[in-house]
Amino acid sequence: MQDFNDQLQEEGPEAVRASVNDAAPHTLEPPLPLIRDLPPAPPFPIDALSPRIQNAALSIHAATQAPMDICANAVLAAACLATQPLADVRLPTGEVKPLSLYFVTVAKSGERKTSVDNLALAAIKGREEELRREYGSEHASFENSTAAWEQERAKIKANKKLDYAHRKAAIEKLGAEPIGPILPVLLCPEPTFEGLIRLLAQGQPSVGVFTSEGGVFVGGHGFTDEAKLRTSAGLSLLWDAGSITRVRAGDGVVALVGRRVAMHLQIQPGVAARLLGDRVLLDQGLLSRVLISAPESSQGTRFWKEPLPLDRRGVEQFQAHTGELLRRPLPLKVDTRNELTPPVLDFSPAARTTWIAFSDHVEAQLRPNGGLSEISGFANKMAEQAARIAAVSTKFEVPDATEIDELMVSRGIMLAQHYAHAALRLLGASRAGWDLQEAKRLLEWLHQKWDEPQISIREIVRHGPNSLRDSRSARKLVDILAQHGWLIRVAGVAIVAGQRTREAWQIVRP
Repeated sequence: MQDFNDQLQEEGPEAVRASVNDAAPHTLEPPLPLIRDLPPAPPFPIDALSPRIQNAALSIHAATQAPMDICANAVLAAACLATQPLADVRLPTGEVKPLSLYFVTVAKSGERKTSVDNLALAAIKGREEELRREYGSEHASFENSTAAWEQERAKIKANKKLDYAHRKAAIEKLGAEPIGPILPVLLCPEPTFEGLIRLLAQGQPSVGVFTSEGGVFVGGHGFTDEAKLRTSAGLSLLWDAGSITRVRAGDGVVALVGRRVAMHLQIQPGVAARLLGDRVLLDQGLLSRVLISAPESSQGTRFWKEPLPLDRRGVEQFQAHTGELLRRPLPLKVDTRNELTPPVLDFSPAARTTWIAFSDHVEAQLRPNGGLSEISGFANKMAEQAARIAAVSTKFEVPDATEIDELMVSRGIMLAQHYAHAALRLLGASRAGWDLQEAKRLLEWLHQKWDEPQISIREIVRHGPNSLRDSRSARKLVDILAQHGWLIRVAGVAIVAGQRTREAWQIVRP
């Protein structure tokens, strides 16, 4: 092999790069790809959205020029939060299910995720502000009542003239300790699961876990190695039935019934790879309940367009209608403060026939080597997802509806199929593993940011991608790149960034 170190000193890095490129086809096998490139994402089926939701998604897309999947998921998730306390859906199987939907949108920084969320969630935040104002006055009255109750109870207990029977009667007449007002929280961006349970116990019976920085939630306390199993299991139970029972030594028994949780996490591709490739989450089943999208980037195409009045009107109409739904009286169980007993939406005869045909179609593709066998967990819930989407769309369009028609079920089916295609598309990337994802990121940095023909661990740690800031991680990724043929160990002493080193690798460039 040619001594590239001597050539570097005598002729410079450009000559070495040319020699490597000339020699590679004759002396080296082509490097192996680290990860197979994803096929292009299919366009979002915007026509499958119901009219109000479709107009809002199109308007937000026009206003932000963010990818349509981001806009549609944000609007669908907001519509879900507004409607999930108002109804349940009865499947043709006879099971009654919540309308709750869990969305995950994968998009890198700069895709205007926060701008989209601000528009989609404006009415929800407005309603939350109204609840906070009501809570302020109610809480002041509660504190006064509590102070008076405690003083009266203390007087009764200290009254030595009372015997047991009279003291007991006086305490019973005083009544139970005052209960504080319902917490005014509808949106919780990064709760621990314990915090979410406490919120559902003391707060609104219908809440949303919504964040445009989903990495904070996925990387937070709720998804540590110790906590992610109970977090995922708890979220799955809430999705399945809107209820959960927890028994803890410190907290005692917490039994929550009639609660609803919607979710929309917007996360970056690296976080998505960790989430979708997590064996615990796959085995437990949370990922089978998630509707995921990973649209193509719109960056580089978002040239200025003057906003049109029609675009603003679509967003404003969506926000106004969402606010009206959020102000509707909640269907609460008698003598409870925050336990929902929603009325049930049934299928029309034609809708039932369409849904059953789709359920059978999905089942046929679950055979070994069938079209959906690789995502069998998700596929087993596809028909139910279609029903939930149809029910959300129905209640959002016609709040007093009692039946889901065939058109809404057909739309729900189209959307469920879109999310199934996305799950299939992302499956290979998620199985690649975190180390391969990081190795690919390092290789891209070497090809795009590093001009010299050779690299060392020292220079990777000093100048490489932000996620690599220690030699142990860098060495692991270098080994992966070497195994795939993208780095070749240099024998003897090399000069990298003007420093002599006995540990350097020749970079193979495409």
